[in-house]
Amino acid sequence: MVVYHFLGVFTGKENKKSCNPGADNPTITKVVFGLIGLFNLIAIVSGIYVTIASHKRLGLWIETFSNKEILDPKDQETFKADKSKEAKRSFLYPLSSIITLTVEVILCFWMVVADVPYTMFYLNSIMTGFKGILTLITFLIDPSSQIALKYTFSRLRNRKSRGIEMSDL
Repeated sequence: MVVYHFLGVFTGKENKKSCNPGADNPTITKVVFGLIGLFNLIAIVSGIYVTIASHKRLGLWIETFSNKEILDPKDQETFKADKSKEAKRSFLYPLSSIITLTVEVILCFWMVVADVPYTMFYLNSIMTGFKGILTLITFLIDPSSQIALKYTFSRLRNRKSRGIEMSDL
């Protein structure tokens, strides 16, 4: 935001079609949308890299840990399957960002080089709203979140059953 301020981004009042940063000088506005597109592209690339690199390293850790700490081969396979499932689901968070930011990157870079058709603005608005829905879905199917929610609800039920009300906390 500080960089945008010094570029004069928040001075634009002419030809405003939506609530976006911009200046009356079209060159500054194009620079801003180029920066926004670049930052979003960096977020997409880093999300892909982190997902791939972490998935490989976590798979190696699961294999090493199960071979070292668990003696029974049947228990090893169960442990590996459970942990692999948890790992795959936890990497859905960056995937939702990759899906939703792609349209915004295209829109921002398109705004740098030419006028954008209104269809792209509609699509970008839909994807912006879709971010929250994808994050909610990912949160609900993430095993770590499910375990935390189950633990929290059981703690709340136990406190009520012992005569402690939530208002006492």
